[in-house]
Amino acid sequence: MVVGGPWEPEYAERGGWETEAAGPAVARRAGMESAEAVVADARRGDRKALDALRRTADYLALGIAGLIGILDPEMVVLGGGLMQTSDLMMERIRSQVLCWTQPIAATRVRIETTALGEDAGLLGAARLAWLEAGL
Repeated sequence: MVVGGPWEPEYAERGGWETEAAGPAVARRAGMESAEAVVADARRGDRKALDALRRTADYLALGIAGLIGILDPEMVVLGGGLMQTSDLMMERIRSQVLCWTQPIAATRVRIETTALGEDAGLLGAARLAWLEAGL
């Protein structure tokens, strides 16, 4: 998904949204080895770490805004490891989505984090495999 420019070579491997809005982007922006280390520093109030999370939240919001504008869902549920930081990012994500998405759709959509934590994708894939197998 396109989330702004200019185009970067890394986009050819993972796409723009994945490159800019996932855990490795947080670490890259903060100049650290892992997103976990950035989160730990952010929780201590480190400005560089907080800025890395803010910028990543902005990219997440751009992608979500695009999907809302196209699909007009009632709810968007976010999951995965990065959403373990929802207390640091969700307010920013929600406010930026409202800035960028289609205004009517913005008034109707809820943006929440999954109750399944980091395992949401894995559990969803397992359920799909279970259903496809007719079990």
